[in-house]
Amino acid sequence: MQEIGSDVDVLSFHDYSPNQFLIREHINDGLKFARQFRKPILISELGCLARNNPYDVALEICQEVGIGWYLWELMIGTGYWRDVHGVVYPDGTVRDPSIVAAIRGFFRKRSGHVIAPNIDKEHHATDALLLAREWLGADDKDYIKGLRILEQIANILESGELVPMNELPSIKVLSLSEESSANRAELCRLLVLWSQTLTSYIENYDARKRS
Repeated sequence: MQEIGSDVDVLSFHDYSPNQFLIREHINDGLKFARQFRKPILISELGCLARNNPYDVALEICQEVGIGWYLWELMIGTGYWRDVHGVVYPDGTVRDPSIVAAIRGFFRKRSGHVIAPNIDKEHHATDALLLAREWLGADDKDYIKGLRILEQIANILESGELVPMNELPSIKVLSLSEESSANRAELCRLLVLWSQTLTSYIENYDARKRS
């Protein structure tokens, strides 16, 4: 940029820095070049799932300092970069809603007092765990009833972001819509596994609250 800055109308650079310090440092360097050459500047590539450069982190810093940006890339296509780049699927759904929120100027809270979700505030989580325990202990297990209980727990896990969101529990619930011996076994396994996850979170939340 320093070598060709006088020969172009707009300055740009790519930045996939792995931490906030370097992102800010590179932006500050770019802004210095822009003032030196009296040219507008933007970041023409940023955000990658595999380069320690989260979209929402980079976009928040860009908005804070007032530099323009261009995502690489918007669409989740069929090419080489589909598993590390992209925000929107061709059908209009998204991989990670936090990226879309960041594009619109809404960011996760990363400082100050962060309020942890109390997913059992009205005891719906405890009720779902009780239903799961009763269903698993029954001799005659109604498949659809068990699937509905699993969906309740999946919804709690997702709304509280208590599990990795790159493998949504709701997707697994949908995959079990047809009853079979394999699906019945998987339903039982997930009820046990997710119940343990939910129980652990409730216990830890209560312990943190007491402390």
